[in-house]
Amino acid sequence: IKAQEALIAELEAKIAAIKLENAKVESRNVIRTLTYLTQADKDGLFAEVNAQTSIEAIAPITQKAKDLNAQRKFEAELKAAKTTATKIINGLKDLTTDQRNAFLSQVNNAQVIEDVNAIAKTAQAQAATNVLKKVKADAHKQIDGFSYLSTGVRATYRDRVTNATSSTDVSSILAEAQAENAKKEQEQAFKIYQDAII
Repeated sequence: IKAQEALIAELEAKIAAIKLENAKVESRNVIRTLTYLTQADKDGLFAEVNAQTSIEAIAPITQKAKDLNAQRKFEAELKAAKTTATKIINGLKDLTTDQRNAFLSQVNNAQVIEDVNAIAKTAQAQAATNVLKKVKADAHKQIDGFSYLSTGVRATYRDRVTNATSSTDVSSILAEAQAENAKKEQEQAFKIYQDAII
């Protein structure tokens, strides 16, 4: 009986050792698939797994590896988002230097990808706003130069330009003002011509 009990104990120890080794192999296989871990990370985790003497101690190491991989993935994706946002912001030629620097600083300090993307969108909107302001200022200048329009008519066109919400609208209003100015100029020239022949 004692010999049988010893044999059973030996078999149980062998089975436990095989199970432990299988658990280690599974853990190492999982760790190998974690693409955001460096080889040094993996080597350190493999050493931890190999040093364990119980199956229960292996699962927390595998989870630690998964958590580290998730963290590294997040960091890599955040870095990539920041790089993209920086390129977008630097490409917006209609931002002032102060605006560009402020947006780049916000991107640099952002901690989540959603914030980085939102900052880039805000920068694009600001650039569009700057373009619209410039287009409006140019249109106001041109309208002020339409000397054949009365002061009141010029003021009306200026107000319409001020309230426009797109560059296309500003262009339409300006074209309308130009056409009316040209028409008034022709009317005045015709009147001068008529007065001259009478």
